[in-house]
Amino acid sequence: TAYDVYLESRAVIGQGRPAPLLINLIFGSYGINPFWSNAFGVLILYFSVILWSVLFMRVGKEKISKGALIIFALIMVSYPMINEHFIFVPFTFAICYGLTAISLMAIYEAYKAKKIVLYLLPIFLITFIISMNESFVPVVLCGIFFILILEYIKKENEKTTLKHCLKLLLVTILVIVIALGLEALITSILRKVITHTPLGAGNTVSWFKYPILYSLKTLVLGFVYRYILAAYWYSPIAVFLASGFLGVVIAIFLAIKKKQPIILLLMFGLLISVISLHLISGHIVPYRANPSFAVFLGFVL
Repeated sequence: TAYDVYLESRAVIGQGRPAPLLINLIFGSYGINPFWSNAFGVLILYFSVILWSVLFMRVGKEKISKGALIIFALIMVSYPMINEHFIFVPFTFAICYGLTAISLMAIYEAYKAKKIVLYLLPIFLITFIISMNESFVPVVLCGIFFILILEYIKKENEKTTLKHCLKLLLVTILVIVIALGLEALITSILRKVITHTPLGAGNTVSWFKYPILYSLKTLVLGFVYRYILAAYWYSPIAVFLASGFLGVVIAIFLAIKKKQPIILLLMFGLLISVISLHLISGHIVPYRANPSFAVFLGFVL
């Protein structure tokens, strides 16, 4: 990361990502030696993976074995594309993975307890996460589908209802929308009171910038090139595609075995969540802006 541009000149505020500035002011973490920044980033990532494992155990209970959690952890931390995150922001993504897991646990507990006040914690955390990097919104969505799929798996005789799935999903979307609004308000205030370098993050929404048909064509061609043809020469994408097909196969098998086709809808929702940043933006974002890939691979495989 260009420390002088993004932090010393406060360009992160212009980007709409002021949280790294706060972390750097408190800990001075972004200005340390690159070796140590990456080392600490890896340690934080390890701790974040543990938090995801705790989430899975909390939801899946005895259906989640230690072996499965070990495999999840190994795949998530070793997925080659995660290196692209560390090249630019060794701390940001590692921290956001952990905070996202905590946010999902908080949403799940608040939903079960049926207490609105308990949603304040995930709203606060997701606001901070978005302020770190907005590309973690798809990770939150993926996490909710992970929870719903684990609930489906752990239930032997009780059926997972569509009403329950939609309710939990809508509650999560509402939390995200509130968090997005709060983050936008906070960033707007900071831009007015703090001198900063105006710098865009390249995170514009093409649907509003170009004709719809042009954006749709660009999006489709981008998917073909970056996620089909690229699989021939970029192994992380090949593994990602393979895990997607495997997830569909597993969903079909479970639907037949348990005679509950709702798992097919859950898997479809999960797949859409993984690529949702592309769909929302209307163009193919860089690989490094897809932190959902690592958790998706770990969960499926």
